[in-house]
Amino acid sequence: MTLQHTYGANGAATLFPFSFAVDAASDVEVLIDAIEQTSGFVVRGAGGNDGGSVLFDAAPALGAVVTLRHRGRVSVSALDTASGHLADKLVAGGGVSLSLAADADGRQTLTIAASAVDGALQAAQNLADLTDKAAARGNLEVYSTDDVDDAITASSDLALKKGANLGDVVDKVAARGNLDVYSTGEVNAVVTTSSNLALKKGANLGDVVDKAAARGNLEVYSTGEVYTRDQAATAFADKTLSTVDAALVRANLGLGDAALLNVGSSAGNVVVLDGSGLVPAALLPAAGPSGSSPTGSLIQFAGSAAPEGWLLCDGNAVSRSTYAALFAVVGTVYGVGDGATTFALPDLRGRAAIGAGQGTSLTNRTLGDKVGAETHVLSVAEMPSHSHNYESHRPSSGAGGPVLGSSDGVLVQTTNSVGSNAPHNNMPPSLALNFIIKT
Repeated sequence: MTLQHTYGANGAATLFPFSFAVDAASDVEVLIDAIEQTSGFVVRGAGGNDGGSVLFDAAPALGAVVTLRHRGRVSVSALDTASGHLADKLVAGGGVSLSLAADADGRQTLTIAASAVDGALQAAQNLADLTDKAAARGNLEVYSTDDVDDAITASSDLALKKGANLGDVVDKVAARGNLDVYSTGEVNAVVTTSSNLALKKGANLGDVVDKAAARGNLEVYSTGEVYTRDQAATAFADKTLSTVDAALVRANLGLGDAALLNVGSSAGNVVVLDGSGLVPAALLPAAGPSGSSPTGSLIQFAGSAAPEGWLLCDGNAVSRSTYAALFAVVGTVYGVGDGATTFALPDLRGRAAIGAGQGTSLTNRTLGDKVGAETHVLSVAEMPSHSHNYESHRPSSGAGGPVLGSSDGVLVQTTNSVGSNAPHNNMPPSLALNFIIKT
């Protein structure tokens, strides 16, 4: 009788039968994937003789392995013999012994035990009871320890030993030939030969075989062919340039009337004049007023638009941040602009510039003041002191007219006023130009 059943779950079945008899539901051990389950199922058929079943509350998952097995004791009633099941249980196989024991209620307990079987291997022997070990190894296709040891020994005799450091090579000459290397004796011989042909660093060229040929190859003179510094100083001590014709030396050197030292345009260099005897234009400072005038300078300018770095003195409001340097100089003397981001430029349109301050016997003029008028109407107080008198003569008697030149009855009278009292031009002859201010 089988005391264990194993099923592969299909994900739908919830009922799994077992064929062995159990006295109680607890005699059935339920496992899913080798994990014992303690709930989620009901055991049916406990106490019967024909087995039973396990009903799960929910179907085990698809592919799960469901195992139902008896917990190790089978108890049957006396009726089991009549039903024929006990005979099945008492059939002993090879290596299995069966025995029965009855309790006071007539229930029988079946004991199943292993027994020795002729010709079977015993676990306790660890294969020592094999009849033909060589045949067993052949069947398993494995080598004996002796076979392996012999193979290792044989291969060891053919291999180079690490500890021998290639000292166990049979034919060293052949080995060097296979590696394409020279022996130490061959290398030493070549080094000795090449050493005799090479110049030695320690000899400082003293080992040159043919020094004359070497100098020819290097295209240099021997010490016997040239002066040393001291020899040259001695030989030419009285032949310095100070004792020769300087003009002739310059002519021979292709120089002008004066030798030029450090010709160029850098600091400390001599500048060569051009064909007109002038400094080359490329070496002159940049043209224009911008580079030489301080910020806030005013000049007259004949153009209609201010050059770069300058603004027209037209009273316009300009940015305090864009023209920060100019704003730092003039501030809001000529107008506050918008009072926050702009300031006004001087307005010299139609005006002549005068110096600020108080000159000797002159009116004090504050920076930024606008004074004067283009035209002016003279008041009586501004007119020069003058009078217009004329003489009239009245005759003393007679009916005729006045007698000119007579002093009789002279009267002094004032003439009538003439003119329209209009303002008169107060400007000298002028030429209109733009004033510009340096930013």
